[in-house]
Amino acid sequence: MIVMKFGGASLSTALGIKKVCKIVKEYWKKEKIVLVVSAMLGVTDMLFEVVDLVKQKNFRKALSISR
Repeated sequence: MIVMKFGGASLSTALGIKKVCKIVKEYWKKEKIVLVVSAMLGVTDMLFEVVDLVKQKNFRKALSISR
């Protein structure tokens, strides 16, 4: 069994996502895998910003960021 973790920069572009898929497919044929995927580049920071804005009751700006 192999554990693979991808996120951030490796998922920041379509090309990066395709590369990750290629890697996973290659190993999947050979052995069992555990795949861990975190948020794509910038998403975690955006979520923190939205939470901070909601805490400040600035709902309009929080909604504009989350779209």
